Amino acid sequence: MSLNIELKDAKAAYRPGESVEGEACWTLDPAPPALVVRLCWRTEAPGCSTSDRVTAVEQRIENPVAGHAHQGFSLRVPDGPWSFAGALFAIHWFVRLEDGEGRVEEADVVVSPTGHAVEAPGGEAGRAAGG
Repeated sequence: MSLNIELKDAKAAYRPGESVEGEACWTLDPAPPALVVRLCWRTEAPGCSTSDRVTAVEQRIENPVAGHAHQGFSLRVPDGPWSFAGALFAIHWFVRLEDGEGRVEEADVVVSPTGHAVEAPGGEAGRAAGG
């Protein structure tokens, strides 16, 4: 049993107002009542082991078929916050697919007006993109 996220054109950077588009793919038997695709962000800080996830927008896939299947999704990117990498904290964006039974898949994306993570002095842009 597995979940997978395929971003359209392997695009991983988005500007506010654009749509994150792709395919939610799964191999599940039996299928859960629903799958949920979410566009989320979280903050991370060095030395801090906790991080809360914030869901910006979500799309439900009701009654997914059992076995191997896929369905497209489109999630509008909000105005912010932007992907950010600084010495004290970072903001990471990601698409999350979950089946409600503990299986989760995530794909990192960047959200900013320039298409690149905002980097503060001492930060690393690669951290904001999940790399």
